[in-house]
Order: sequence, then C-alpha cells, then structure tokens
Amino acid sequence: MSLGNLWVVDLIGHLGADELADLLQQCMGAVAKSTFGNKFSGGSYRKRHCHKPWFDVNCRIAKRELRLWMKANLDSHAAKHQKSKLKKLLKRKKLFWETPRAQHMCALAKVDAPLLWKKYQPRVPIMDKISASTLLEGFRTLIG
Repeated sequence: MSLGNLWVVDLIGHLGADELADLLQQCMGAVAKSTFGNKFSGGSYRKRHCHKPWFDVNCRIAKRELRLWMKANLDSHAAKHQKSKLKKLLKRKKLFWETPRAQHMCALAKVDAPLLWKKYQPRVPIMDKISASTLLEGFRTLIG
C-alpha cells in the first residue's frame, strides 16, 4: 500500500457509515462535475423540461406571455383575469390528456385487474435500496 492511500484508510476508521457515504457522494459529484461540466446552469434544464406530459408548446407560450405581461402591467384586476385565462388553459390541456388515460385504466380494470395493478403501481426509486453500511463495506473491500 502506498503512502498516498494511508490517509484514506485512516479516514475510514474515524468516520461513521453515513458520514463516509456523504463524503463519497460529494467527491463523486465533484469528479463528475469537473469531468463532464454543467450542461445547463441555474436550473434552466428544469425550466425547459416540465415533468407534466400535457404541458406543451401552447402552455409554455401562454405562461411566458403572462409573465411578460405582468412585468409591463401592474393592474391587479387585469392580472387576475390573465391568470385565470392561463389556469383555464392548463386545466383544459390536463383534462384532455388525462381523460383517455383514465378510460384506458377503467377498461383494463374490467378486463384484467392484476395487469392494471402491475402497470400503474408507483415505482420505488433504486437509490433508496443501497444502505450506507453496504456502501461502506463495499468500499472497504475495494481499498483492501
């Protein structure tokens, strides 16, 4: 074992499993950031890619127009009217998208209920399945 790796072994002996997992996660994040860089900065990825599948170009344009209109006009009564127009548009788009999906679920429930349960049950994130102690043991075996 080289002298460069001794501080790592000493560090593992003094840290708890959660602290070591946090430190490792921070180091891996820093390495990934320096290697790949930030593709989108300042949350712009989140702004451009909405998690709602029914939120399309028309919704995006209407929301941007409302934001620009609100900057230019300070009238609260007219602002309420513009906001309600946007809300109605978003509600209509969401209903138009969800209605066929709900009808499909009802038809599937009549035909095959277990398949419906398999298809639409919520998924558990994979990240929660690896505990901090398992990570610690894995890295202890890697370091040797």
